[in-house]
Amino acid sequence: MRWLTDCSAPEWDRQLALLGGHPLQSALWGDARAAVDGIPNRRWAAADPDGKFVLMARVETRRIPALGGAAWIPRGPATARCESLEDAHRELLDRLRADGYLICIDDQYPERFVSTAGGKQLLPVPHTIRIDLTIGKDRLLAELDSQWRYGVRAAQRAGVVVARTTEAGAISDFYALCKHVSKAKAFELPGSNSLMRTLCATGHGPDAEGVLFLAKQDQHIAAGALVMRCGRSAHYMWGATDREFPKLRAGEAVQWAVIEWCLENGLRTYDLEGIEPQGNPGTSQFKRKMGGKEAILPGKIAYPLNNAGKIALKAGRLLGKI
Repeated sequence: MRWLTDCSAPEWDRQLALLGGHPLQSALWGDARAAVDGIPNRRWAAADPDGKFVLMARVETRRIPALGGAAWIPRGPATARCESLEDAHRELLDRLRADGYLICIDDQYPERFVSTAGGKQLLPVPHTIRIDLTIGKDRLLAELDSQWRYGVRAAQRAGVVVARTTEAGAISDFYALCKHVSKAKAFELPGSNSLMRTLCATGHGPDAEGVLFLAKQDQHIAAGALVMRCGRSAHYMWGATDREFPKLRAGEAVQWAVIEWCLENGLRTYDLEGIEPQGNPGTSQFKRKMGGKEAILPGKIAYPLNNAGKIALKAGRLLGKI
């Protein structure tokens, strides 16, 4: 097994796309978080003797007060299906241990390989909805909920226009709408205006990008969705609808525009990134009406790397921090 820690950002994202990895594992995302939020991260990749990437892990460092560092691998590592995968995963944990980390927490996507490394499942286990784009536009439209499909047509009749943009001012306006909605619904908005703008900036390479879709009527932003693409999959990361204009059905218009863009660009999957029927029933129901299939993700697994890591895991679970 050959380990690489010096992949360029474009090469990392190219290889990640080949493995079907998640945008949270992309160099685009990691570099943006480092630049905007100061979160340090490293990229580890294991290649077999033929040079094929077997495992890729973009590792963020999180501090555990008074103890040390935790290795956090959001929606990763990305892996290939091969006989050497178990060895690669064990080597990754060994390397993290040698680097002084106390614990590693990963969050594989979309499925988990069998590991005997002694990890502990953390709750809750997330659910998501994925739309198979390969069935074609006609079937996608037919599988929409009838009221949802009506909403797309109603938005068109009302003069709602959806367009993509990377303009900084438009992203700031969208962020302000997201903040307004999060305050009204009493939830914390992850991310920031600066992060959204950095993710949507051009020039990151062909394999990972952030795209903002805005639905407007008479220049007023009625809804928006920020979508991340990694290879041939798209992921719904942030979205908001201005509830002062409920009859416009702009939320449906934005999502249908995303699907059309995915089809135009030959994408295969659109992941709606999570449903919470108890915590956010309205959004969960909206996503279910889009005709995708619900999937249970592997969820987070914690691997203590030494005795201090075992203590940190136990304390974190007791305190509700892990």
